[in-house]
Formats: sequence, structure tokens, C-alpha cells
Amino acid sequence: MSPTLTIAAWRGPSALSDQLARAGHRVTYPRVAADIAAADLVLLEGSADFIERAAAECAPFVRPRQMFWHTNLDHGAQLLDEVEVAGAVVMCAHNIVDNVWVTSAADELGETVIALLLGELGQVTMPITDADRPLVATAQHLRALQRVVREDALALLRQANPNFEAVADVFDSAELPPLRPLDRAPVGGDGVRRLVEVLERRAAQQREENL
Repeated sequence: MSPTLTIAAWRGPSALSDQLARAGHRVTYPRVAADIAAADLVLLEGSADFIERAAAECAPFVRPRQMFWHTNLDHGAQLLDEVEVAGAVVMCAHNIVDNVWVTSAADELGETVIALLLGELGQVTMPITDADRPLVATAQHLRALQRVVREDALALLRQANPNFEAVADVFDSAELPPLRPLDRAPVGGDGVRRLVEVLERRAAQQREENL
């Protein structure tokens, strides 16, 4: 792999393509599939359908050992079958938090390339298999659902004192309070009550699992 790559960002500018450009790579934005022919690496970001369509469009113009990278979490290298058959090196990497990425590839060369590319950007790679993808996707969904709990908690605090709104951001990075039983029924409406009950049941299950 050359120190400086020509990277065709299929969907246009993005946070990732900007990072690659800042690392010294030459980033281009193809208008038609034929424009990818001169690229060392083609970056495909988007939904599974979008990536599969893009791979099919690019397949006639693939050079042997040309690299393709997609960022979809839910699917592995199979989304790039069309270009792999044409001789491309295919790999996948999805940013799950901060500088941490889950990665996979169709072969060892792809695994090496994606690790080098992300390492050059100061990122941490966590290789996974396609069988692991549902685990990671569910974990990400649970992390996203934390917003529901956070918003309900802040809504209750704002009811107690509207000035809590001014310090809401503090709660994002604050250490969590210890989990203790409530000495009264939860308030805040049926939605909050049901949420507390479900989470308390799951907390009890986790305690049993950890015994």
C-alpha cells in the first residue's frame, strides 16, 4: 500500500473522507462509476441497498487489487461481492464510539489494510466476524436507548426545579449514582413507572447472572 492513496468517496464529502484527506490522502468524489478506475480505494458509506447498488455500478471498472471499504454495521463484506468477484480487495469498518471501529474483511490482506488505514488516523480497531454483527448492533441500540432514560430523568429534575435545564449537559459525563431500591413508588407517569420496573427486573437478572 502506497503511503498516499487516491480515495474515491462515492457518496461525497463526509467526516471520514475529511479525516482521510487530513491524513494526506488524495480524496476524489466520482460523478460516474467510471471515475473510480484511477482510485486506489473506493469508500462506500450508506445503507446496505445503497452500497450494493454502488458496488454493482463500480464492478465493470474495478482493477485487480483495487480496494473497497464500506461502513455499514449490519452487513459484512458480502455487500461488496460484485467488486470482489471482479478482483477487488474488500473490507468493512464501522465507527461505534469515539475512535473505536469494528472491522472485518474477506481475507487477510483486507484485514491488514483496514487496520493500517485506521491506525494511521489514530483509531482503534476491533475485528469481528459477521456472526458478531447482531451483538454489536444490539449493543449500539441499547446505547442509543440510554437517551430515553436520560430524558425521563432530566424531565423529572426539571419538574422539581426548572433551573436544572441550565446544567443538563453535566449529566452526560457525570458518574452514575449507585443503584439502590426506591423507598416509594416511582413517579412521573405510567411511562416512567413501566420503564423503572423493566430496568429493575433487568438489574436483578444481571445480579443473578453475575453470581
